[in-house]
Amino acid sequence: MPTFFRYVTLLTILTLVLAGAVVATPAAMPVAAAMLPVAPLLTADGTLRTDGLAAGALDLRGWDVNLDPTRGPLFRPATQASSAEWEHLGQRTIAAISSVVTSIVFDGNGNLYIGGTFQNAAGIPAADYLVMWNPVTQQWSALGSDSALNGYVEALYIDENGHLYVGGRFTNAAGIAEADYIARWDGTNWSALGSSSALNDYVGELYIDENGHLYVGGGLQMQPVSPKLIISHVGMEPTGRRWAAMAAAMARSMAR
Repeated sequence: MPTFFRYVTLLTILTLVLAGAVVATPAAMPVAAAMLPVAPLLTADGTLRTDGLAAGALDLRGWDVNLDPTRGPLFRPATQASSAEWEHLGQRTIAAISSVVTSIVFDGNGNLYIGGTFQNAAGIPAADYLVMWNPVTQQWSALGSDSALNGYVEALYIDENGHLYVGGRFTNAAGIAEADYIARWDGTNWSALGSSSALNDYVGELYIDENGHLYVGGGLQMQPVSPKLIISHVGMEPTGRRWAAMAAAMARSMAR
């Protein structure tokens, strides 16, 4: 075959191959997977569930994401567009909180819990020392039907199940004799942790580790283990609901 015809033949074949590739390319491209909704993948405290997570990209529209050094990504519903100006919560004509705020925490639904030295927050008689702000309804509310706390709130913490732990200078929370200086709110009811003799002074710090141990610090004191050593931090084990000196609780946790 003359050289000229060989070139024409090769050029024709190459043209057909390229044309076929161009035509075939769109059909070969994978169809973009649907974006996964965020809400079904979250625990009550806004962290990602560890069971049954599907592969794919998350649809983050309407969500704010922050990285917690211990728990990882925390997801919160975006309430309003960011602004360079301060914004009020509630009605402009009413100062919802009239005294000191000592602690603030969000739950997995974006509800804001505020503790402090205030009373009758937003004009609600039952909202003494603790109140909740719902960003969806733009409303304040008390926790429980009656004024559950009779003293200042100094610490708040929400566990992975959405339970709110409250520490402070109150006694007999919600009328419960054992709920001195610390109590738990499950979204409906208050409950005590341990016996009434477990804590004998105010709680100013709360923390729950990855094993479910609750650590409490403040002005409280336990029986001294030596004449010069007074325990001012204690821990509660998740099983058995027993209080123990912090050093002993940490030792058991580390031994596992």
